[in-house]
Amino acid sequence: MKVISLLSLGMILLLSGCPSAFYAKTQINPQSMEDIAGIENPATVRIERDNNVWGGAIPLVIHDGEKEIGQLGPSGAFEWKREAGYLHLRISETTGKVGEIVGQGHPDDIFYEDFQKPGDTHRFICGIKVDDDVTIRIEPQQEQAAEDIIDFAKVEMQPSIVRYAGFLKAHRRSSLAGRARNAYEQLLEQAGRFDLENLSRETLKNLEEYVDLCPNGKHVKFLEEAKQYSEAEESPSVDAFTRYIEQWPSGSFLEWAKDNLAFTSRGELTDPALLAEIDRTMNSLGMESVFRNLLEQTKEDRLEAKNSAIMSMLQTSIQYSNENLNGVTFSGAAKAIYYRFRDPDDPNSTEFESYFCEGTASTDQVEVEIHATLLSSPNTDEELSYTVRGSWAFADNKLYYYNGSRWVHGLANPFFSDDKQTSE
Repeated sequence: MKVISLLSLGMILLLSGCPSAFYAKTQINPQSMEDIAGIENPATVRIERDNNVWGGAIPLVIHDGEKEIGQLGPSGAFEWKREAGYLHLRISETTGKVGEIVGQGHPDDIFYEDFQKPGDTHRFICGIKVDDDVTIRIEPQQEQAAEDIIDFAKVEMQPSIVRYAGFLKAHRRSSLAGRARNAYEQLLEQAGRFDLENLSRETLKNLEEYVDLCPNGKHVKFLEEAKQYSEAEESPSVDAFTRYIEQWPSGSFLEWAKDNLAFTSRGELTDPALLAEIDRTMNSLGMESVFRNLLEQTKEDRLEAKNSAIMSMLQTSIQYSNENLNGVTFSGAAKAIYYRFRDPDDPNSTEFESYFCEGTASTDQVEVEIHATLLSSPNTDEELSYTVRGSWAFADNKLYYYNGSRWVHGLANPFFSDDKQTSE
C-alpha cells in the first residue's frame, strides 16, 4: 500500500474534489476558414476527455504530429480538420503536478498511430487513469488500421530510399508492397544509383538489397550484368571476359571487356625487369618472411605463432570471437587476420586454421597490392600451404594479376577503378 503524506493528500483533494473553478479549462487553437479550405483531402479528429474529477486541475495537451491543437479539461471536447493519411496523436501532461503527487517516473505523454481516409472522422476518449500507477490513457472509438497501412502512410510522410526499403523488409506480402517498390526504385533512379558513372563495387554491393526487395525490378538484369563483369575484372581471364561478351553482346561494359580481353590474352608476364621490380616491392611488405618463418615451424609452434610471429610485426585489435570463429585483426603498414574454423553443421569436421595478410607497397616503378593466405589443418601433420592469389601489381598504367602460380596480364582498361586505382 502506498503511503501518502498529509501535504500530498491535500494536493489530491485540491486537484480532484474542489469546485469546478479549479478545473483545467478546455482550449483549442482555432482553425481559420482559409486553413480549412487549404486541406486537399480533409478528415476529422474528435477527442473528448472523461469527467473523472481526479486530476481535474491538470490540462491534457493534444498534438497532431508536431502541431499543438489545444488542451482538454474534464468533460471537455473539440474536433479539428486535417489532411487525411497518417495520424500521429500525442497527449501530454506538461504541468508536472502528477509527479508532485505520486513521484517521478510516471509517463507524462502517450502516443497513438492510425490512418485516415478522406472523409473519415476518428473519435477518441482520453483521461488520467488511476490504478496501480497513474497514467494518461487514450481510447480509440474505431478499429485501428492495419500495421502495414499505418507504416506505409508514415513512409509517405517523409519518403526516402531507406524508409521504403525498411517498409519492404517488414511487409513483403503487403498489398502496398507494389507501390512501395515503385517508389523505392524511382528514388534510386533519381539518386543516380544505376548510372554507369556512379557504379563501383561498393555501390554494386549496396544494390544487392534492391535485387532482393525488387526481384522483378527493371534494373535487375543490368545489375546481373554489372556483377558478372565486376567478377571478371576481379579475377581476369580470357574465359571470364569471353563469357561476358558472349552473354551480353550489347552490354554496358562491352568496351572495357574487349580491351581487357585483348590484354589478358597476352598471358604470362615475361618482362624480367618488371618481374624483378614486383618481387622487390612485394618483399618490402615483409609478409613473405613472416610466412616463411611459419612454414618452418612445427605444428605446435605454429599454434603459438599466431600470438608471436604475426603479432610482433603488426599492431593488433580484436575483430570478432565466437565458438566457431576466433579472430584478430592487424593494422599498420599491412594487416593480417588469424582465424580457426570448422563446419558448424558437421561436428566431426576437421578444424582448419588460416593466416590472411594484405597490404600495399610501392616503388617509383610499381605498386603492389598483396593478398596472402596460409591454410593448415591442426589435426594432421599437413604442411601449411601458401598463396598470394588475387594480388595485383600496377605499372605503366596497366594492372597485372597473380593467379596463384604466376603473374599474368590483368587489366589494360579497368572500369571498376575504385578498387584498382590507375593514374590518368
